[in-house]
Amino acid sequence: MSPTSDSTRQRHDLDRHVVTAVLVSHDGARWLPGTLKGLLTQTRPVQRLVAADTGSTDRGPAVMAEVIGAGNLVILPRTTGYGEAVNEALRHPAATMAVPETVEPGYGRQVEWIWLLHDDSAPAATALEQLLAVADDNPHVGILGPKLRD
Repeated sequence: MSPTSDSTRQRHDLDRHVVTAVLVSHDGARWLPGTLKGLLTQTRPVQRLVAADTGSTDRGPAVMAEVIGAGNLVILPRTTGYGEAVNEALRHPAATMAVPETVEPGYGRQVEWIWLLHDDSAPAATALEQLLAVADDNPHVGILGPKLRD
């Protein structure tokens, strides 16, 4: 294969992934601007984004609604844990909206992923692209995680 073919193949491999980002926040207004910037400036953007706020008493819900739209935000009781918040977010229509078919014949089938984030996440611009590249190199892997740093 020529270098052009390799880059085209990589683009198609990444295109077969359908990613729903779920952002959970709890009193995270001070971190959300950075988290949202990191999420929304990925070199490989997500297809769907839904956020859940668990009873924040700060400006977190307003920040998220302003940036991603109130229609993509689920407001939950303060006692809601992370796992339950993720489940509720995934029940929201924004998490299941139809996305265009992006896989060309001969490049496999679409694969659905859920990218779990918290209000204090700081994904590098290439984080999702790199995670999906690892997924393509390891087709039997069902869970991937980033390198975490303080």
